[in-house]
Amino acid sequence: MSDFRFPDWRSLDQARLDHEYSPSRIAKDFHGDLARYAAQTAQARQTGICLERAYGKAPRQLLDIYLPPTPSSSAAPIHVFIHGGFWQDLNKDYAGFAAPAFTREGMIFIAVNYTLAPQASLAAITAEIRQAMDWILAQATTLNGDRQRIVVSGHSAGGYLAASLIAGSLAETRGPAPIAGLLPISGVFDLPPIAACYVNKALGLDAAEATRLDLMQAKPLLDIPVHFAVGQDESAEFRRHSQALHAAWAPQLRQSVCDLRPGRDHFDILFELSTPGAPLHRAAMALIS
Repeated sequence: MSDFRFPDWRSLDQARLDHEYSPSRIAKDFHGDLARYAAQTAQARQTGICLERAYGKAPRQLLDIYLPPTPSSSAAPIHVFIHGGFWQDLNKDYAGFAAPAFTREGMIFIAVNYTLAPQASLAAITAEIRQAMDWILAQATTLNGDRQRIVVSGHSAGGYLAASLIAGSLAETRGPAPIAGLLPISGVFDLPPIAACYVNKALGLDAAEATRLDLMQAKPLLDIPVHFAVGQDESAEFRRHSQALHAAWAPQLRQSVCDLRPGRDHFDILFELSTPGAPLHRAAMALIS
């Protein structure tokens, strides 16, 4: 999927640029989809085994850990999910919707909370995600989890945070997080247009910081399978982000794919992750194995 020719975002006027980065305007049922995330997360907590744990001292540095209903005699694979919201909205109350689809397969599912902008900068948020991953790696054995089989997925801004775990220069000072696979869904990776549109009001990125944190300029420091996914019904800019990062990273990755999901928009694409047998759930299962 190398053909990602789209208009240069710099050619877009401000109104069009803001529209391209307003997925709720384009989605078929934005409010309904968010309500489904929340309802399914609440049900997963009530009907499953869910532990809340802190990975740091800040109020939002929390994890929801969903355990398999039947303990396994062997260490369980771990699926980590990072929510979206342009780094300034939502929380783990919307991030456990897919847990049952994994725990019923004998896996551990972990939803990650993090401090939101403007209370935290994007650099600080990426550091929190690495802190969360360090906690998960340190506690995996205690949870009866397999440190060697951890897959990280993330949606939208969470896709950026998931990819940042293996991206230089964000990961190079400590080395990449030792994970087995990545599933960025409808990710936001190219930061200069983010700095130029309405999203930056809360983020406060200047040009230098946007360039430093831009994943398009980074290279993956770990050769693991990466499955980029984006909805066919998303804006051209969102489709460009996934396709362009796939093209940029593919030379360093032996296994990489960019999956354009037909009929899916920025929000209903996630129900493929929570539905056993659906394409993104199958992709996640393939990454774990």
